[in-house]
Amino acid sequence: MTYEAVVDEPIDHFQRIPYEPASDGRIEMHSGLSRHYPTLHGNLVAAPGYSRKVGVIMCHPASNFLSHFLLRAIANTGIPAMGSTPVTRRTNRL
Repeated sequence: MTYEAVVDEPIDHFQRIPYEPASDGRIEMHSGLSRHYPTLHGNLVAAPGYSRKVGVIMCHPASNFLSHFLLRAIANTGIPAMGSTPVTRRTNRL
């Protein structure tokens, strides 16, 4: 089995994405920074000229995935991959 290498090396694109926290009482937020400055941080790893039709988003409620080792591996296959910081945890799981 052979694999083709991506011609252009993937590049990290750090993102700051503001969001509005839920106010229905079902979300537990321990971070004072998140309560006052609700911002999701992400790292999009993609080769120049990547397709915007398909991508992978990796996140975890308690772990920082900004530099997860799989981001670059997935991007090397030609699929853009984004890892993010944890935002919150749900207290009432459905």
